[in-house]
Amino acid sequence: NEEIEAGLQCIAAPIFNHQHNPQMALSVSFPLGRLQNLDIDEVARDVLYYSAQISERLGYIA
Repeated sequence: NEEIEAGLQCIAAPIFNHQHNPQMALSVSFPLGRLQNLDIDEVARDVLYYSAQISERLGYIA
């Protein structure tokens, strides 16, 4: 939250490859104050879900 750019929030999750190494990340950025806390929680859950889906496509097994 505002680590690099003032007024910008970001939610991110790692994407792992078949060797269990982080290969990339999935992130969503939005203006500070645009989303309410409940919306942020929902976006975070979605980011985690889709990063896990992509990881599985790359051969990652949790």
